[in-house]
Amino acid sequence: MTSAAGKTKLETLSLSHLHLPARDPETLKKWYCETLGFKPNGFTIWSGGTVLAFGPGDPIKNEQLHFGFRVSSVEVLKQWQATLRATGMEIEDLHGDGTYQSFYCSDPEGNDLEFFWEEVPA
Repeated sequence: MTSAAGKTKLETLSLSHLHLPARDPETLKKWYCETLGFKPNGFTIWSGGTVLAFGPGDPIKNEQLHFGFRVSSVEVLKQWQATLRATGMEIEDLHGDGTYQSFYCSDPEGNDLEFFWEEVPA
């Protein structure tokens, strides 16, 4: 890969973590662990290489802002949908096409989450 300057090859980037403001960071951290299976690790929580951290503040609310959790198949996506509905969460129906399927929901602080399946591009 060539950098914007065209001189140096740089390592491909992968998003490592999100640090989000929360009115109640500890309660939100607990929710992600109990509901979505994240594992606590000190200040952060981890799941499948994704790291989240929460700090005191007002949640960022913007209809265009969300973060997505990719799953390995449409079947797994449907399992997550059913599991989250069983907790009493308001969960959208699946939408998409043969190459992409997803649903949205919100965490207790109002952060929008997308659960999606999409084949990894070649």
